[in-house]
Amino acid sequence: MPQKKNYDVLELIRGNIAIFNGYQHQIENVIKNLPTGYNRDFQLTKEPYIKGIRLALETIQVAILVVKNLEAKKENLEAACTPELYATDEALQLVKQGKSFREAYQEIKEKFSQRS
Repeated sequence: MPQKKNYDVLELIRGNIAIFNGYQHQIENVIKNLPTGYNRDFQLTKEPYIKGIRLALETIQVAILVVKNLEAKKENLEAACTPELYATDEALQLVKQGKSFREAYQEIKEKFSQRS
């Protein structure tokens, strides 16, 4: 869709991570609570292990390409650095000066609600 700003490749990377976690859980569930001497079950971990490693390597290679070709627009980054971004830092400064966090929170909240 033309209005979409998320790149499909990043969504697929996120999806691959979920699939990888599924392989991890398969392996964990096969080997948990095995009594001593029962090792035949381990053969069931081979497939998710190999698939997981392949998926991880492919996903890392794609992520490297994405990062290598990433270009940041300085003006967009600067425009996104609005004062609200630093509200928590301001509240923590007030806490360091002796105010309770609740008081600092309220003060900063009022400060920003007056701006809008």
